[in-house]
Amino acid sequence: MMRELIVDFASKQQRQLLSRPWLWISLIVISLLVSAGDLFAADGLQRIKYNNPGLIVDLGVGLWAWPVPYDVDGDGDHDLIVVCPDKPYNGTYLFENTAGPNEKMPVFKAARRLGAGKHYAMPSYVDGKLRVLTPGAEHPHFLKTGLDIGMKLPLAANIHTTVVGKTPGLFKVRHNQWRYLDFDGDDALDLVVAVEDWPDYVWDDAWDANGHWTNGPLHGLVYIVRNVGSTDAPNSTRHNSTRHFWLRIAELR
Repeated sequence: MMRELIVDFASKQQRQLLSRPWLWISLIVISLLVSAGDLFAADGLQRIKYNNPGLIVDLGVGLWAWPVPYDVDGDGDHDLIVVCPDKPYNGTYLFENTAGPNEKMPVFKAARRLGAGKHYAMPSYVDGKLRVLTPGAEHPHFLKTGLDIGMKLPLAANIHTTVVGKTPGLFKVRHNQWRYLDFDGDDALDLVVAVEDWPDYVWDDAWDANGHWTNGPLHGLVYIVRNVGSTDAPNSTRHNSTRHFWLRIAELR
């Protein structure tokens, strides 16, 4: 191809131009982009198909999927709602179980999007009913609108103030999961908040040439936020490290 072009563009200036590396790099990039265009539909990306044409795939969402199992339609079997905070499949999706309550390996209907997706959507099951929390909020209309409508709880979205790393004041919260639980058995719902903090771990690329981990451990804690009021009129008191009501649940290297 290069030889044909040089014959066609016979002048000295044209030959000098064609001999420049940046020109050929630019042409190669343009060629690749044009070829890649065949992989995309007119309205966006095309999904990669599974290699097995006979495979039945019931459900799937993107990265950081948060599952919420519940009998949404009241027919006796567990449907599945999955919250995905990532891209390009951000959303809260309902997969209806069509197999019935006694099927161990059910097939689900295609997803129906309920609303947007966020991190750390956690189910609580209170008196047989589903209640869904994200940090600092409850979502009372979750079964209809997903996480789009939130009712703020009387607490900050991040209650983690316990220093667990080597550097005072440094926090790198990666998980922040909230659930209801009657922790002390007084018929008033308390809150359980699980937190993962990475101030020492930093990230997962800290191995030396000999395979030794050079950063610190992961830190995991559980906070109990005790309700000193009632379920209908909550009044919360956080149990913190000075009163020994948090638990360090994980230190992974």
